[in-house]
Amino acid sequence: LNVEKTLADSPINISDTHLNLCTVYSELKKHKEAQFHIKMAIRHLQLELFGRVLGTFEDPTEVEMKNDSVEEGRVITYGVALFNLAVQLEFLGKWEQSMDSYDKASTFARFHNLPEQIRQTIKNARTAAYPKLQRKISKEKNIVHVREQREMALTISRARTPMSKKRLQTASKAKRSPSNITVDIEAKLRQWSMYDKASRK
Repeated sequence: LNVEKTLADSPINISDTHLNLCTVYSELKKHKEAQFHIKMAIRHLQLELFGRVLGTFEDPTEVEMKNDSVEEGRVITYGVALFNLAVQLEFLGKWEQSMDSYDKASTFARFHNLPEQIRQTIKNARTAAYPKLQRKISKEKNIVHVREQREMALTISRARTPMSKKRLQTASKAKRSPSNITVDIEAKLRQWSMYDKASRK
């Protein structure tokens, strides 16, 4: 890759090198590395097609091409790169990101009328992946919801426990306070006094 960067006269060579490396790493089941290279390929292709790197939530179909002289082959390469990113994200278990990339690849392929074979490949892969991705996303959300509920219950329990102990301690102190002891003694003295007077009569 370093040699390729040195020899490259344009981003085209760099993006193609990253695409090739993505393929190699994916075949070796090193999907983290494959994801890195496909993201780099997309970055360079965006510079080539749009003149800048697009934001995460930008729709490439809503961004104007840099100029009218962009080769159709490079547009096709970008659509394929978006599709490859979706595949790598799926391998890595990044379900929502994968779904988003499948959507972008499918939309881009239709919008730019990419060759039928490529459009159909992306469509079929997206259709096959969607049920699995939706199940995984739903499961993750349920897990997060259950975890949040448990954390909330634990927080409430922790908040209540000190209060109960504090009340018990306060009640215990109140029973032993000098004022209460004095009141009890005075009450007993009054009772004794009344008893004493009665006995004298």
